[in-house]
Amino acid sequence: MAVELVSICGRADNGISRPFFCEGADGHFYFVKRDNLSRDNLVKEFVISRLAEECGLPVAPVRIVSIPADLASHAIVEGRDEFQPGFAFGSQRVPFSDEIRSAHLQSIEEETKIRTLCFDWWVRNPDRCLSITGGDPNVLWDPVLQKIFLIDHDHCLAADFDPAVFKREHVFRDVRPFIEKPFLKKWRTRFESAIYNLDKIWAEMPAEWIKGPARKSLISFTRQNLEASLIKPKLPADNYAAIGFRPYPELGEFINVGIVAVEVKSRYLAYKLIAPQKTKRVRVCFPELDLSLYRSGLKRLTNELSALSIETNLWTDDARQVAKNHPSQSDLFVGEGDVDLFRKLTAPQGSPFFYASQGTRLCSDMEAALAELYDRYVEHRHLTQADYEEKQLTRDVRRLLSANRLGRLYREAPWVGTDAYHVGIPLVFTPKGSEIPEKAIKPLNLDRPTPTPIYTYGDEWIAKVNRLKRVGCLPESFLFVIKKPEDGEGRVAAEDICGGLINEGVQVADIEDKEAILAFARIEEQPELKLTE
Repeated sequence: MAVELVSICGRADNGISRPFFCEGADGHFYFVKRDNLSRDNLVKEFVISRLAEECGLPVAPVRIVSIPADLASHAIVEGRDEFQPGFAFGSQRVPFSDEIRSAHLQSIEEETKIRTLCFDWWVRNPDRCLSITGGDPNVLWDPVLQKIFLIDHDHCLAADFDPAVFKREHVFRDVRPFIEKPFLKKWRTRFESAIYNLDKIWAEMPAEWIKGPARKSLISFTRQNLEASLIKPKLPADNYAAIGFRPYPELGEFINVGIVAVEVKSRYLAYKLIAPQKTKRVRVCFPELDLSLYRSGLKRLTNELSALSIETNLWTDDARQVAKNHPSQSDLFVGEGDVDLFRKLTAPQGSPFFYASQGTRLCSDMEAALAELYDRYVEHRHLTQADYEEKQLTRDVRRLLSANRLGRLYREAPWVGTDAYHVGIPLVFTPKGSEIPEKAIKPLNLDRPTPTPIYTYGDEWIAKVNRLKRVGCLPESFLFVIKKPEDGEGRVAAEDICGGLINEGVQVADIEDKEAILAFARIEEQPELKLTE
């Protein structure tokens, strides 16, 4: 039922349409649009806003409002010819709200950002942009409720929608570049369910918006046209997997040597493997291995993927174009039936080469995404040099323990602490039946170029130890295996950090002091831990 307007207070100063600011008989204030928009945009404003509501997005409440003839004829407002009697679109005012700014972004729930980003892509909304210098985000921030409200959807389904500009300028562009499968599965269903309500939403609109005298259409599209444009995805999804080399499956150690990806809709297959001559990582991790076995296995894998890609992609190039021109509803994000090729390809095998980390990524350029994934998983370019060296320290300590028959006792613990506070420790020994590790080993790379990052990183771990101690979850014995700078101010800073750790009641040992590391790591034999000859 339409809300009748009882007063008009003026017009908004910003926005292309400059909506009228009116009071309704229900006591609420509304931003009103009618003849200040084209009929196409008026219909899109209502339909897309209602679809956003159906999807559970935080939209400023949408109402059909009625402009009485007397109010329209006596209104004292700029552009009165755009304030005509009849039914109009009303967006309820959110009290005390203001347009969102960059400072508000960190206060917004991550899932809300992702849902908004996906919805705007789905409806091709180019009108939600924000940068450090400003923009037009069409997002309101409520300082009382500490939440956002979405407004202004009249430019959705834009014919000139530019994907590159969207990804570069959208207000939530930086959130979660990798969107996990559970999210896609959940929200694809939610989005598609909203489409089923499109008939109901269309019927809610006043007939005068759509049909004129002699039932002449006032808009350039039909409900069916709008539905078809809604379910046409512009962002394909790729399933990807890192290819690992694991010569000793029983030890669990492996290195990533490549990436394979399969486009969901078309099943287009692409891959990238490390060059056979790049064997440094293999030699470091598995020094006893005959490199000819690794190279021959990598060559065999290359031939297999090459043959499979040729066979698959012969028809897939056409399928990719068909998928773009004739999308189906199941293509909205990830089609369940389209992952068979990927599942079969990445099924467990007995080969030293296996498919490790798997995921789904949304991208417009599969080749560029493949290169980025390769850099991440194989080249480790997402890590700083110091981070990479610390991961290498952890591998070195783990190999030392394994070589001395202690490796099976120490496992990674991603959660040590309480629900309120916890940290991850790469090597811990937890007795059977205990929840708190008895012994923990944390390699710490303090070999950094200047004293400041040494103090920053070292103080962070001193604070973590202190917090674990205060919540009663500090392992009984805790050893930090330290790599220090050779000399200079950096060495002094590293020694200072070591002193701080010792003051917290933990032990430190140099990475080169293997005897001290093994002496700490040895466990007094118990019946269930007895080492057999």
